[in-house]
Amino acid sequence: MPALREVFFEFLAWLMVAVFCALLALTIWLWAKRRGLKLLPPQQARQVHWTGLEIGAAFFLTRLTWPIVVSSCLFGLGFFSWLYGGDISANPDSWDELEKARVNLWLTVILFPINLATVFLLFRLDSGTRAYELGFTADRPRENLGLASLTWLAVTPAVFGINYLAAWGYFELTGTKPESHPLQQLAEQSPSLMGAVLIAVSALVIAPIWEELMFRGVVQYWLAQRDWGGHLAMGLAAIIGIGTLFSSSPGFDDFTFKAIASKLSPILFVIAMVPGYLFLDQVLRRWIPHRKAFQAIYGTALLFGMVHSFAWPTPIPLFVLGLGLGFLAYRTQNLLGPILVHFFFNAVACLSLVLPQMLTDWPKGSDETSASTRSIPTATSNRVPGSWQLRCR
Repeated sequence: MPALREVFFEFLAWLMVAVFCALLALTIWLWAKRRGLKLLPPQQARQVHWTGLEIGAAFFLTRLTWPIVVSSCLFGLGFFSWLYGGDISANPDSWDELEKARVNLWLTVILFPINLATVFLLFRLDSGTRAYELGFTADRPRENLGLASLTWLAVTPAVFGINYLAAWGYFELTGTKPESHPLQQLAEQSPSLMGAVLIAVSALVIAPIWEELMFRGVVQYWLAQRDWGGHLAMGLAAIIGIGTLFSSSPGFDDFTFKAIASKLSPILFVIAMVPGYLFLDQVLRRWIPHRKAFQAIYGTALLFGMVHSFAWPTPIPLFVLGLGLGFLAYRTQNLLGPILVHFFFNAVACLSLVLPQMLTDWPKGSDETSASTRSIPTATSNRVPGSWQLRCR
């Protein structure tokens, strides 16, 4: 039964990372105890110099301008045709899913240093913001490594448990399999050493650094300084949810309950999270005393989940992961811990793809009989503009 096989390898991957994190956390905790140190620093607050205009400019450059420029150069040079053979058109509408995944993966890797330099340089020139003010610093590396290990151990059981429940519920409600991440599709459809290296770099290096810098460093810090910051994040998440209604295919030509439930799932999820946004801060006041900070963490976590709507229903468990990442960034005022948690989380997904290739004797089964409760795709939202739209089948 494939579902059992998948669960076995996912649990084995989680267990391997869990043992590593547990040993790491214990070692660092004993080291800190002998020296009379605390893993958690005193609560601090960072000064936010950057503006919403800078955030918008960074988004425009890194998500629209540079991808178009770089992809145009690569297609003009015939890079993809030379690399994979054939004639890959520069028109995204003509690509199949495999070509989309390949192009996106290469652009993700090539654009990463360009995007990183763009953010740091733009913020430095416009508002004088330095990297450490965004939380991008290596202060207290051992303490942050210990906190990252403990956070991962505390958060991932809930994240993976919710992932299985969400996948099962989605299958029962809509009758369709949960959508897999493009990186997962590429690994399964076109396995190669070069592809494996690029996937590992994208999932284990680029996604943790880039997404934590933008979501927890740039956006969450900025939103936490404004009374309406959390409202803005919730509104943007709702816009993405509504956008899936118009970007998915097919359109509203199927009026069965399962088809309607499938299309409405993203926006219904956002609506279901509103009560938590309005009232949960009363329960968590001991850990997050400031309502603005709580709303920024909550709204950013939901936005973080919703930008992964192209692989529904993974935004549901990724929202829970985002809460853990957001709280750790808030409590430490440092992105090293969230980046490491993100790395460990994606490592489980990568291992769950590698282990079946190593243990080839495990019995397979019939894909037609499986609801396919796959592991949560690696949390990376980078994609070529127009190469595949946010969708919910």
